[in-house]
Amino acid sequence: PEFLQDEDYMTRIDICQAYFHVPIAENHRQLLRLVYDGELLQMTSLPFGLSSAPHTFASITNWLAEILRSRGWRVIVYLDDFLLASQDRDRLTAQTQETIHLLEYLGWNINREKCETTPTRTIEFLGLCWDTHKNQISLPQKKKSAIHNLIHDVYGRQSATLRQVQQLLGLFNFANFAIPRGRLHCRHTQRFLTTFRQGRERERRLIPSEVLSELHWWNSATSTTSPIKKKGVTHFLTTDAADQGWGAQLNSSLLSGEWSASQKHWHSNRKELFAVYAAIKHEAQALYGAHVLVQSDNQTLLAYIRKEGGTKSLDLLELTSELLNLVDELHIELSAAYLPGRYNGIADRLSRKRVLPEWHLLPEATEPIFKKWGTPEVDLFASAESAVVRRYVSIDSRDPYAIFIDAFSRAWKFDLAWVFPPPNLIPRILNHLKYCRGVVLIVAPKWDKTFWLPDLKQRSKEPPLTINNLDKVLIDLSTQQTPPEVDRLCLQVWRIGCGDT
Repeated sequence: PEFLQDEDYMTRIDICQAYFHVPIAENHRQLLRLVYDGELLQMTSLPFGLSSAPHTFASITNWLAEILRSRGWRVIVYLDDFLLASQDRDRLTAQTQETIHLLEYLGWNINREKCETTPTRTIEFLGLCWDTHKNQISLPQKKKSAIHNLIHDVYGRQSATLRQVQQLLGLFNFANFAIPRGRLHCRHTQRFLTTFRQGRERERRLIPSEVLSELHWWNSATSTTSPIKKKGVTHFLTTDAADQGWGAQLNSSLLSGEWSASQKHWHSNRKELFAVYAAIKHEAQALYGAHVLVQSDNQTLLAYIRKEGGTKSLDLLELTSELLNLVDELHIELSAAYLPGRYNGIADRLSRKRVLPEWHLLPEATEPIFKKWGTPEVDLFASAESAVVRRYVSIDSRDPYAIFIDAFSRAWKFDLAWVFPPPNLIPRILNHLKYCRGVVLIVAPKWDKTFWLPDLKQRSKEPPLTINNLDKVLIDLSTQQTPPEVDRLCLQVWRIGCGDT
């Protein structure tokens, strides 16, 4: 769970025969009838086989969890399993006992044999082993043995039934939570499953070599572990692909390349994914041990990175495998986030071999903002042409008038600074603010579903200002025209504080 911290102590509480605590209304019991051994029976409590049962039961235990969280306790609940965590061993002991007393007072029966009431840094929860001292998730021995035994059975025969393949994938899908690259090494087995005819559970099929390779991998991978908490993002990669070639921005570096004769005929999704691979390979030395966040407007690319491949395209699966093998060799952590195309101007222009965009707000837009919040002493993402105040920072090392080059090259220590960056840089800026002091006015697109909005809101000192009439006050200096799709843009100015939140 994301809420776990390094060196946390943990306890676990389990409810005995949990669903049977929830009674069914008498007038609904007739809907839960069955005939067994010639006798008509009906359920008087919530049954396990009812599709709506998990949601109904979770609504009750989630309510209980909210009560505990309102006391400032850290707790998560999954159906009938409660996990409590704290940095203080004695405090957690008291919280655990109080939770048990509350549950019993409300009528729940506690399965004390399955509970772990003594605070520990290593615990089994939801079928996985959690170790907050080593920061790792692993499979318990029982799960490892189940995988090994089933693999041994089918590997020895070099053939499998539909039921066996389904069982394998069921075990693999669960183990993916703990085994790095487990999802990637399920893909050929998933494709093999589709070759079976439904209703022919006993039919045996020869196992293809690619599936045998995956089984061999799984047989040796069950003892590997995944981290509970990943390190923060260190590098931000934005990519795009066009008919002419690919383009990428990695932090402050701009990269691009052209297609070979064969690559020109690739599907657009394959080109988009290759742009990520090419950029990381080009900057391999600088990225060793990094956590790279890929931002793209291509949903297929994002899905193949997040899900470690797919089953629809062998070409994309092969390229995804190459990409993930590369990042593993470099000990890179790879994440992916969606960035609408209209906010991805730099990588888009690089892929099309065009002049890079440079957005600029006219005085009609900035003067009311400065009147309300004060005039910034510096424009941190600008040029001599786009700066909204006299002092500015440029990315162009040839600019003799910039007070320094590359805003990210140092921590900011300004009472008030103006920040109007390319939208793809916003997550990097929010990360950089941890090392800065002062206040910044940051111009950002209004985008309710973006992953960085909570951080922006947390830092905000007051509600944002919306910039109106963008078709009249926003200009791209590279074209001397308004940006494309300006009618779909909505920009806001946030007054936010620096420092570690």
